[in-house]
Amino acid sequence: MAPNLIQGQVFTRILGPEENIYDYLPWYFSEKPGQKIVPYIDVQSVLSQDSIEGRQFQRLGIRRSLDWDKNQGTFYQFGNYHIWKLAARSQGAKTLGFKFTNLVLPQGSEMFVYNLDTRFLEGPIRSKDIHAGVFNSDYLNGDSLVIEVFLPTGTKDSFSIMVKDVIHGIVDFNPGIDKSFGQSLPCNVNTVCPVGAGWENEISAVCMIIIETGNCTGTLINSECSDLTPFILTANHCLLLSGIDPAEFVFRFNYESFSCSPSNEPGSKFWITFSGAQLRASSADSDFALLELNDPVVDFPSLSFAGWDRSANIPDNSTAIHHPNGDVKKITVDAQSPVIETNVITPSGIPPLAANMTFRIELEDGINGDFGALEGGSSGCPQFNQDHRIVGQLFGGNTPECDISYNKWFGRFFNSWDGGGTNDTRLSNWLGGNTNPITTNTILVPGISGDGVVCLTPETYTLDNPLPGYSVTWSVSPANLFGSPTAGNGVNAVLWAANSDAQGSATLIYTLTSQDCGSQQITKSIWVGKPIVTGIEGPECYTIASNVSITALAQGATEFTWSFPTCPNGTPKGDPDPACWFNYTGNSQQIFIYVGQQSGSISVWASNECGTSSINVPVNFCEGSPGPGPIIRSASSDEDAADLLPGKVVAYPNPANEILIIELSREFYPAAEPKDIELFDIAGSRLYRKAISGNSLQIDSSNFPPGVFYLKVHYRDDFTFRKIIIL
Repeated sequence: MAPNLIQGQVFTRILGPEENIYDYLPWYFSEKPGQKIVPYIDVQSVLSQDSIEGRQFQRLGIRRSLDWDKNQGTFYQFGNYHIWKLAARSQGAKTLGFKFTNLVLPQGSEMFVYNLDTRFLEGPIRSKDIHAGVFNSDYLNGDSLVIEVFLPTGTKDSFSIMVKDVIHGIVDFNPGIDKSFGQSLPCNVNTVCPVGAGWENEISAVCMIIIETGNCTGTLINSECSDLTPFILTANHCLLLSGIDPAEFVFRFNYESFSCSPSNEPGSKFWITFSGAQLRASSADSDFALLELNDPVVDFPSLSFAGWDRSANIPDNSTAIHHPNGDVKKITVDAQSPVIETNVITPSGIPPLAANMTFRIELEDGINGDFGALEGGSSGCPQFNQDHRIVGQLFGGNTPECDISYNKWFGRFFNSWDGGGTNDTRLSNWLGGNTNPITTNTILVPGISGDGVVCLTPETYTLDNPLPGYSVTWSVSPANLFGSPTAGNGVNAVLWAANSDAQGSATLIYTLTSQDCGSQQITKSIWVGKPIVTGIEGPECYTIASNVSITALAQGATEFTWSFPTCPNGTPKGDPDPACWFNYTGNSQQIFIYVGQQSGSISVWASNECGTSSINVPVNFCEGSPGPGPIIRSASSDEDAADLLPGKVVAYPNPANEILIIELSREFYPAAEPKDIELFDIAGSRLYRKAISGNSLQIDSSNFPPGVFYLKVHYRDDFTFRKIIIL
């Protein structure tokens, strides 16, 4: 059966100094609702109880039930789309993570979770990333987060969300998640260092497993058929001591330093996160657990599946790849052969390992060819032999120090293969098959390289990382779009368009076939010829001074260029001119615009290597009053100080000449309650102040000099600002 090619991984990133949130949230505006405060968590009480219970697993956080639904957040309407936001804070937390349930993201919607102070951003999260309405977020630095959802036209009512739980990160037990780099012992070595050369394929298989009660290390592991089933090998005690269902786990891949020195933190970084897994098999005797990710790992060549050796052979040496103390990925080597241990003393709460099922290694950094260390958080990491094959996973051992010899134990893969003799206590049922091989090798995830557009000039496509032992054929359809052959054998396909008029979507399919293991399919969507543009999707009519989303109904384009009615004041830069059309987000297929007063047409040119197509759509203005006004993006970089929702406070005409009218939304400002209205110049000097109890006010603006001003509305603990221009 072919794997599902819909990917379920989500990116978490730390924005670099040159990156802006607009790069990822093009609709972004800085207003957020008042923070929902997580009920107080008595951290010391929890830690004291952990001490009484003799907890062996280092806690990362404390879970608190919330049950916040979408009514706890705020909807903001901008013309033909909505933004839903919820801001949450758990005082004193070093990181925050959420469990979402009853989560329904309609077609075209996207969810992000972020903290702009720490510059952490997770997303986009889409419907394909959700399983049975559940999604577990990554753990993002800071004690506050914003959850934000973009909802296209007509999808507001079908959107559903429940913020079921929050995990309040604890600094004392969370150094790796809190500061991420350089938190493990100083003798640990980043995988990017020269000693990691030659191990790149195995490195990309290893992930950090984040659990609220601790962290472990896991490995994507290959099977006999190399069928890309996303099995993760880790330690049984990670499940036992955490007491947490693997469906709650978060798996971080590519969580690595870009430089060799642990103290030299890269400026911009991102990693891949998967949410949740199912337990397939485990055994305390050799301390193994086999999980299966909820999402497939396909068409992602930066990841790999590690090979293994289930023989009784004793390795010549051991190499471990791991996340010690929650730090970025490290590599550790014991240059001597491990010994088979007959008696392992296990800490309280962990079942004893069976005799002869464990390898013992002795590590001392810098002595006899050893380097690196194994710490808390390394548990479950792979033990590779000299042939780059897994022979065990880390159980535990003595407390490590860089300059003192200490012992560590690994559960043997040889014993885990047959385990307890049942499918849920052995590896063979899941990783074996028809022939139960003694060894497998590491494989990279297959993918198809080649341009996404085919013109008259031949374009070569290549299946990268084909599965070993599989024959490869390919086909492309529909055949009428191509002048080239439309089927063949091997990893290379050379395609070209039938003629200059050929236009349309096509699918390239590589079929990989094994006599014993069946077939797998890897696909790539490609476009033939120049783009097709059929229209511009937007509101039925445009309301002057409103903010809307519009989309070019185009296929096959790689570049877009937009044009709007000409502004008599020149092209606006930075913030929009309140009289003119303004494109907030540049030239992409979907853009967010401010509607100006000028009539005319909206045009879009859609281009690719084969040519350009365009369409011109006349502007149809709605009848009635002006819209709520532009989004002022440059007013402030401080989210807590900027409250810029256009529909909350309306000020018009803007620019004002003689009279400035202020209207306050009754949704946010009850008519009978007092509000304070102030006007400041750009130097911060207050020029006007008036307390009102209604929802409207007229200000004689002829008393003020021309220039740029800021209107401030103060209601209870809420502050809203508007940029005002007076002529």
